[in-house]
Amino acid sequence: MEISSKSMPEFDAKKMEKKAKKLWKDLNEDKIEIKFVTTPMGLIVMAAGIAALVCIAKCVGKLEKQASLKKQAKKLAREMKDQ
Repeated sequence: MEISSKSMPEFDAKKMEKKAKKLWKDLNEDKIEIKFVTTPMGLIVMAAGIAALVCIAKCVGKLEKQASLKKQAKKLAREMKDQ
């Protein structure tokens, strides 16, 4: 089995070392710039996602509250029955 030299890129250790050092320096920089590109459709989708999360959180809270009230009611019923 023969490996074609055309398909394999040349490996230059010095170039790789320079690139790695530059990348490490860039990653450890104190000031990092982040650019966001927003579109009206993106803002609408983001708002819809936030609204959905809020609604889901309210529903889960309501279900947990009902479950805890049922649990307390059963506990009180057992205590009243024992007396």
